[in-house]
Amino acid sequence: MISKILFFLLMASLSFAGEVASSSKTLSSGKQLNAPSQPTELGNCDPLLPATRKDPNDSNSPLVAQDPRANNDPNLTPEAYAKREAMKADLGKEEILARLIFAESLSSGYWNNKCNATSEEIVMTSIGWGIMNRVRQKARNSLDPYADVIFANKQFTTSFSKTYNVPSSKEKKENPFSIIFLCPLKALTYLSKAQKNAPVATLYAEAQKTARSLITSYETNSFPDDYKVVTNFWYPRSEHNNTRPAWAPNESPNLNPGYLAGLSAKQNPCIEFYNLKGK
Repeated sequence: MISKILFFLLMASLSFAGEVASSSKTLSSGKQLNAPSQPTELGNCDPLLPATRKDPNDSNSPLVAQDPRANNDPNLTPEAYAKREAMKADLGKEEILARLIFAESLSSGYWNNKCNATSEEIVMTSIGWGIMNRVRQKARNSLDPYADVIFANKQFTTSFSKTYNVPSSKEKKENPFSIIFLCPLKALTYLSKAQKNAPVATLYAEAQKTARSLITSYETNSFPDDYKVVTNFWYPRSEHNNTRPAWAPNESPNLNPGYLAGLSAKQNPCIEFYNLKGK
């Protein structure tokens, strides 16, 4: 009898441990990306449309979900939807970082010669370190810093917003880069028309390699000091939306407070880095 009781207690404890492990699952602890791999397609390659105000002219009007996949939940943002799909696919931190680096890099204008950078690797690595510095800071008070940074609401609209507002008008345009996080190989549509000829699979493998390298450097305390002070960065020749942000209004970046000239190309940079905390 005692042996039977001990057996049932053991099975119950194992079941409880499994439930705890399942409930504490994070994207930061998903499956590792040990080598370049064929990326899983997420969400039918279709970014979620965000909720809109019931009365567009009233900022206090209630939000109404406009995408049926939101199941009438107005709080499901495009970022939250992408995170949900990534968790379903059990993507790890290397893969979600690689996807963000890839989408953000392609939007920079580099592949259509709109800006200057030494190489595609430099574009990806620079953007990657900008993202990773946010991860480094978030890790102080987060159990899943990669997901918290990458899927933060409206932080990387280039990679998640299906449409964007055209400045000085009420027109909305389709964002060609928002599909790339969900389905990286769909970048072929953009790259096939770009001035720099780059095979999409090769380029995405480079993004995966970059993500693995940055995470390894970070986790072995080899974070470059220059990027530790970066608080903000953006792409002045972006093919998504190049309206200058309020914190960097001047077309000449050297005239903007906090501009980190040493991290950017001297002329017409693809990425502008800033330290707005003055430290």
